[in-house]
Amino acid sequence: MRTQEAYAISILDCAYRLNLKFSRTYRNPEGFTEHIFHCPLRNDKNASIYINGTKNVWYDNGGISDGGGIIQFINYLNRNDLTDTSKALKLLDNIYPELKKVQKNIKQTLSSSKTNSRDNISPLAEGYNKKEKKNTFEVVQVKNLFLYPLKNYLKDNRKINLDIAKNYVKEIHYKHLKTNYTFYGIGFKSGSTWAIRRNGFKGFIGQGADISVIDNKSSHLLIFEGFIDFLSYLTIKNIKKTSYNILVLNSTNFINQAIKYVQNSTTITTIDYFKDNDLAGENSLKQLEISLKNIKISDKSSNYKEYKDLNNYLVNRKN
Repeated sequence: MRTQEAYAISILDCAYRLNLKFSRTYRNPEGFTEHIFHCPLRNDKNASIYINGTKNVWYDNGGISDGGGIIQFINYLNRNDLTDTSKALKLLDNIYPELKKVQKNIKQTLSSSKTNSRDNISPLAEGYNKKEKKNTFEVVQVKNLFLYPLKNYLKDNRKINLDIAKNYVKEIHYKHLKTNYTFYGIGFKSGSTWAIRRNGFKGFIGQGADISVIDNKSSHLLIFEGFIDFLSYLTIKNIKKTSYNILVLNSTNFINQAIKYVQNSTTITTIDYFKDNDLAGENSLKQLEISLKNIKISDKSSNYKEYKDLNNYLVNRKN
């Protein structure tokens, strides 16, 4: 199990699997229901482990003052260093053996998938079973960004302004159809499906992935490879929206769709391309230049040429 899969696990479900003794529920001042269990590490007559199922966090109210996410929870109950991720993941593998099969299927899907232009499937499409021609995952809930692991991923790992991000992304909960196990991630609308990001993973849920366009009726188009780069641009500029047209590829495999969009436009005269500084980025830039000879194209990656991409520049720039 990887860390991002661990953080998708419900601490409340884990507590029941570990047979912690349930005591009662409590509605905290923020209006959230907390489930209270007896701590198995001591004679805990009053019950002191509080689990907030909505936020997926816990804390021990018995004078220990420990708390956090699933990693800290498992380590705490096993008297390990709370920050020892490796030990926590091994323990969780034993508690959730069915997830090993799920993750094996995901890896096989990701490694065997190939681009299918007819179905607009990305080679990173998560949950698409090419042999069966059906999804192994299903979106079960789309909501405003709420869970702390997802917010922290954007804010701390990616340095994205959350006030900006919440205007463009959603929190996506999706389940594995065979096991009914639920995962969650940050979703950005991509065609008829969602581009998903979370710590250590990027991909799509199901079929129908495509470019994403925000049409502001401008002659100036900004192109980004992924939505994290788009949000990085807005964060760097400290703006919630722009007057320019926006096109997010979601994958460089969709560069032909981007070209068709521009060719069908009667207004676009200028393109700023914020590509990644890698071979795929170079190839997609060449395709734009060859196919759109009448459009002025500026390679904006020269502004962050020492970095992998625009977000990498944002994360590492000097404040």
